[in-house]
Amino acid sequence: MIYISNKGNLSGPNPEKENSPEYIDEALKRNFEVKIDLWCSDGRLYLGEDYPRHKVSLDWLTSRYLKLWIHCKNIEALTFMQKENHFHYFWHENDFLTLTSLNFIWVNSDYKTVENSIVYLPEALKIKFDSCLGICSDFILNY
Repeated sequence: MIYISNKGNLSGPNPEKENSPEYIDEALKRNFEVKIDLWCSDGRLYLGEDYPRHKVSLDWLTSRYLKLWIHCKNIEALTFMQKENHFHYFWHENDFLTLTSLNFIWVNSDYKTVENSIVYLPEALKIKFDSCLGICSDFILNY
């Protein structure tokens, strides 16, 4: 089972700290993988769910790339990641599921589970995820 912290959260949402580099590093030090939200604007990289909030460097991403699941939040971030082909990234908006750059199926919790997929926020609907490959949660310590 792959355990992925959503935006650095371990024991519930924390909007003030989510997607900040320090918060993400805390989850990585606990040996979790982390789903981050990435924006690109004028060639600069930022983390943040709803808007570009925390500036990060390509070096920061590169030094952590093996443990990051990068949700590209705008088209510029997606095309930037596509040029940097070693990252694990994906794009979606209101889709039930999407395919990541490393061929994982990312499933939103309002959809049924798909075998060998990553289920996003399984706590949202208390769905069963016995057949999934991993989960991404704000409460990852509970799993």
